[in-house]
Amino acid sequence: MIVIDTAIDYEKINSNLGNKEFLEFINELKQFDMKQKEMMQIVTLFKYLQS
Repeated sequence: MIVIDTAIDYEKINSNLGNKEFLEFINELKQFDMKQKEMMQIVTLFKYLQS
């Protein structure tokens, strides 16, 4: 499960922060993931248009 893996990773990064900070961390990861997906769509479209 991704949240559990993320929680374990987060604990390794900084074990002194609380739930609020963890939820902010999760939100940042989700935003990063969305940006990555958008970039992949742009790259795919660009490659399609070049062919």
